[in-house]
Amino acid sequence: MKFRRLDSFFFWSLFFLLLDQVSKNWSLSQTGLFVYHNYGITFGLFPGNIPVRILHWIVTYLLIFLLVKHSWDGLVQRHLLTIFYVSLIIGGSLGNTFDKIIKGYVVDFINFGMFIPFWPSDWYTNLADVF
Repeated sequence: MKFRRLDSFFFWSLFFLLLDQVSKNWSLSQTGLFVYHNYGITFGLFPGNIPVRILHWIVTYLLIFLLVKHSWDGLVQRHLLTIFYVSLIIGGSLGNTFDKIIKGYVVDFINFGMFIPFWPSDWYTNLADVF
């Protein structure tokens, strides 16, 4: 049972990473769909400000590391839904990390402003951010 849950964790993390990458590549291939190239951090803040971006990455990955470390020891005993949630976070963060490393920016193409009245119309996101 232990290996089944760990396999499930790795499977779902990889699945969400691939889902994020496929959705971003799909959005880039669509004509008429607004795609935002996010060179900054969350919601495009601080584009071009390298020290702030580096600090953001350090804090983000430190928190992710602590989350995984905290839940890893008990991950095999936890409910499968917990494994699913942690996999969402890992897959999403890896998806945006790959974008930053490979492309130099993160592809954002989802705008909730159409559905949520208080959502700013110029804030775009992607599946990894939703995860």
